[in-house]
Amino acid sequence: MKRRKLILHSFTLLVGANISSKAFSADTEVRAVPKPSPKKGDGEFVLYSSTDKQKDVITRLTEGLRNSVLAGKIFKIDEDVAIAGTIQVPASARIEGGDKWITQDKALTPLFVCDGPGVRRFENINCKGVGADYINNSGVYAAAGITARNGSSITVKNCRVLNFAGAGVRLMSGAMNCRIDECKITGPGKNYISPKIDNYGACVVIDGGVQSWVLNGCDLSLSAQGIVTGDDLADVQITRNHIHDIAGQHGAYIESVRNIEISENEFFNIPLQAMKIQIGSIRADSAERILIRGNRISHVGSHGLLLTNPVGGKARLHDFVIRDNKFQDIGESAISLNTCGDGLIESNEMMSVGRGLYVDSCRSLMVAKNNIRDASKEVVLGVNIKDSSFIQNNFYRSPASSNRGALGISFTGALTSGIALSQNNVDDAILNKFSTEKIDPSRFDLRNNNFSFSGK
Repeated sequence: MKRRKLILHSFTLLVGANISSKAFSADTEVRAVPKPSPKKGDGEFVLYSSTDKQKDVITRLTEGLRNSVLAGKIFKIDEDVAIAGTIQVPASARIEGGDKWITQDKALTPLFVCDGPGVRRFENINCKGVGADYINNSGVYAAAGITARNGSSITVKNCRVLNFAGAGVRLMSGAMNCRIDECKITGPGKNYISPKIDNYGACVVIDGGVQSWVLNGCDLSLSAQGIVTGDDLADVQITRNHIHDIAGQHGAYIESVRNIEISENEFFNIPLQAMKIQIGSIRADSAERILIRGNRISHVGSHGLLLTNPVGGKARLHDFVIRDNKFQDIGESAISLNTCGDGLIESNEMMSVGRGLYVDSCRSLMVAKNNIRDASKEVVLGVNIKDSSFIQNNFYRSPASSNRGALGISFTGALTSGIALSQNNVDDAILNKFSTEKIDPSRFDLRNNNFSFSGK
């Protein structure tokens, strides 16, 4: 890979955007789901209650949807409904639920399915899944509240999609230009899901190849994962969501993706990684043009943010910006990078973490203006990294948490070279040294720091 300039041209527009600043607290309240919009006149609706009561529920729902599309009206579910099956949603359908509920009584069965080209809209829908049908394998994904596939475009707005074992919303192959806005989505919870073990099922599931989707302003909880995806995604926005109390593993598990923004989300109470972005398979495309900005991440068992390439080989996660994020109470590393290149890590706040930054087999990184406080292990650990700069960072410990046996800034690995450290500041009793005799300090550019390095 060619070495790139550290000013990332791919992010010229995104990085310059302003973000709102909010207080960071471990006690943040669950974001309230907006209230349903005011009721429209009955003349704008085809009402479920007006369908043929002599027919079974699924037939009434299906015919009501078809008639509403023909009439150019909204189909309104104006009674509580329980079904044991699937509702096929035709193109151009608009469904509204108000204060009524629709309940799925059949295990491992999708509720609403949007199949084939065309736009569908769900607004103010309240629906519940079985929950007890959770299984920790791929078969669980059949238990989904709203599914789109084969050219379908959906908007899901201000809905409550609760207790679905597989997915609240699932975008399958061929779905495109989809939005999920201001929804509350939950899974079946810890009664059925084993913490740190179960990883099937999520509030939002995105299959491989799905492009141009937005997840905005939602509250996701109690599933095995908050968000889980397949390979080769593109043009994704995950913004302003509250992802918390995950019952299984990850807050967001994102595989190979091009052009993604993950910004102004809150991740709280996550057993393993809050966010994980990885190359999903040898066949998958590289991950690139990644912006992670203004997120608040706390009470995480393992990593706050993990970018990794488990299939090995050359760096296939590149062109990324990690900026203005806040990490607190992280079990392992706040930020962990494995086989990445051409990245900017800037102006992040990290407090009470295992490590602040762990970097393995990366190159062409700019690490600047980060504040790392009270790390129990190394503040920064770099292994086999090349051609990277660390500028104007602050590393410190409060007296109460000082661990004088821990390393401060450590570099190791025979391939480590081309490292510049300038204007960094270390406070308190953090030790600064290389952790292997293979590292030669003369290979480093050390200028205007308040510390010096010495070999082991």
